[in-house]
Amino acid sequence: WGAARVWSFFSAVADDRGFEKAYESYALGQDLTASARMPLHIKPKAKISSLELMGHMRNHYEGTALDPTKDVGAEDAHTPFRTRPIVWKHGNGSYVNERTVGTPQAGWNFVAQLRGGLP
Repeated sequence: WGAARVWSFFSAVADDRGFEKAYESYALGQDLTASARMPLHIKPKAKISSLELMGHMRNHYEGTALDPTKDVGAEDAHTPFRTRPIVWKHGNGSYVNERTVGTPQAGWNFVAQLRGGLP
């Protein structure tokens, strides 16, 4: 379930502007073949600061194919947050609310910046 979160982050920071579309079908679970898998790492378009990384940790897939403000679970308020459980049934179908990076259940996140010249 973490592939979509990695895809969203890599899409935002990748030097390759076509990354999002190239791996969208994998992130959506439509093509899970080995040839469709995302790379383990990417070249970022620029150095990522700790403040920028904190911003990416608040990501809700806004503006992507997984934007939760545009699906049935958003209700009238168009909220990116989903009530529990993450897997739900309606009629004969079973559905999953993809977990976003930023979630109200996160008590806290920790970002460390390590610098060689400091202890």
